[in-house]
Amino acid sequence: MFYTVRYEKVPSNMLEETERGERDDDEEGGEALVYLRPPSARQRRSCLGRSEMWLRITVALVLLAIALGFVFCEWSGCGAEQESGDSQMAHADNGSEGHGHHHHTEDEDDDEDDDRDHEEHGDNHNHNHTHSDSLFHHAAIITGSTTCSRAGRKLLQDGGNVVDAGIAALLCLGVVHPHTAGIGGTFSAIFYNHTTGSLKAIQPSIPRNNLNTYGIPAILPGIKRLHAQYGNLEWAKLFEDAIRLAKDGFQIDHILTSALLSNERMIVQSQLCTLFCDENGRVKSAGSNVTNPNLSELLRSVSLNDSHFPEILAMKLAEDISPAERPDFVRDIRRVRGEINDPLIAEEEKYTLLSGSLPFSGSVLSDALVKATEQIHSLHNRTDLNSSAPSLLSLLEFAKEIYNTALAEENGSLVERLAMNVASSQIGVLHSQGHFLVMSASLNSSWGSGRYLPSTGVVLSDFVSNISAGVPLLNFPLVAKIKNMVDDDDDDDDEHSDEDVQVIAVTGGLSALLNAAQILTNRLDYSMSAQEAVQSPLFHFAQGSAGSVTVCVSSVSNGTDGFTLPWEEGDQRQPTHRCTDDSEAMLLQLHAGHVGVYGAPALKSHTDGF
Repeated sequence: MFYTVRYEKVPSNMLEETERGERDDDEEGGEALVYLRPPSARQRRSCLGRSEMWLRITVALVLLAIALGFVFCEWSGCGAEQESGDSQMAHADNGSEGHGHHHHTEDEDDDEDDDRDHEEHGDNHNHNHTHSDSLFHHAAIITGSTTCSRAGRKLLQDGGNVVDAGIAALLCLGVVHPHTAGIGGTFSAIFYNHTTGSLKAIQPSIPRNNLNTYGIPAILPGIKRLHAQYGNLEWAKLFEDAIRLAKDGFQIDHILTSALLSNERMIVQSQLCTLFCDENGRVKSAGSNVTNPNLSELLRSVSLNDSHFPEILAMKLAEDISPAERPDFVRDIRRVRGEINDPLIAEEEKYTLLSGSLPFSGSVLSDALVKATEQIHSLHNRTDLNSSAPSLLSLLEFAKEIYNTALAEENGSLVERLAMNVASSQIGVLHSQGHFLVMSASLNSSWGSGRYLPSTGVVLSDFVSNISAGVPLLNFPLVAKIKNMVDDDDDDDDEHSDEDVQVIAVTGGLSALLNAAQILTNRLDYSMSAQEAVQSPLFHFAQGSAGSVTVCVSSVSNGTDGFTLPWEEGDQRQPTHRCTDDSEAMLLQLHAGHVGVYGAPALKSHTDGF
């Protein structure tokens, strides 16, 4: 089959005459016929085959790119973070928004978390940035133990809220730091629900007992009430890490090592030696493994019997109590209840002061803190606190004046009260939605009464009835919630300011009030960053020679604690290995979609989050 096409030549005016003449000579006619033959079927099939081949190659390349994209996304963790972030605070809210980037933290004794550094990630604003180990996107927790901070973080990632994470961390500390956070003691907490604006103080109600040598265990009944009211996960899940650590063993860290060495004589002469002494009869050193299987079994029983555990707890603990004391002991444990109340609140211009317990009333404590803040501000203006002993001595005299006028209990001297400074473990949890929980647990003094119950692995506290109402002082969290503010040097817009949360929490003995004032002054008046404010010099009161009162100064530099004792005369400082007062401080901050937690001393500040 052929097709015919006829062409007719048309002269152009644009041609030169010579060109036209030459072409006219060559052409014999004004028409031309061209015969076109259509492609054969084979040619058509060949063309179609090549088109299909290229189409198939193109589709394959697109599918390969999509598959590689999914593989890269799975490897880098995108998607998983949003899923875990959306499950947070389900009990208090409907979850947090996912972000386009996330953080990793370094966890000891966990292969999947080892040696993971923060990397740069592109965020929703299309720019890259890096964060410190104390800055996260969804939630963060700080405790005195890497192991327990990790336990709290895992609960948060599993859908728990700040209450679940705080309780899990507290139970963990009761295993790895039994000298302060053991379940034979008590606790206090302040909880804030940002969604409802609700602030609550939680602590056990402990009946006055007739026992003069040890106190009534109150942590487990107290946290049961806290979880029943505000928790999200199942009760038993909060115990998993603590049960495992007590059964399989944990390594003694530097904090527990110090507590063992400071109380070595008492420990080697008591039944505690079965847990904490080596084959030579000396207290174990850092890194040694300790198991407490009886404590593991007690925790397991409590976790599986949440509706009847007060009776189970009382009967198990009473196994090692003398027959004469047993009836009163069992009765008092059964009477322990968790109390949830409004905290003592005092409103100031730049912050709100929260206190969960007496002896200070809200107004008296607030007035004392205002005076302390003004005094510290004045000292900052006059001298450099990092090098000036006279300014510290001036502060010490002022502190005496505060406590002599602010103490509700007038019996006894300041020196006597200093001798009863408490030892505690502190926990702080902050979520990106603004919810926070601050907890403090204590046996009063380190190792409490020293009374060890071998059948359950519990150490009883020395919170006894003969302690006056004014002692111990500020053992539990004193919290200053800073009102919304934006850093002057922050480049972010003010759109986040309504959601900002800044919380200063201090615990300890008589030093807590002055440390809160110091951090507030640093943060609000001198615009220090959150980390600088909490890690700058803090004050720790102690009993000096001949019944005098002295002050020890602590600070954190490059993640390392430093301690000095000011001499009574001159500007020199005497270095020391630690301050005898166990005051701790932390600052929790939510700003511009990032959660940051910072603490001091550095040895007691282990941060984790995601």
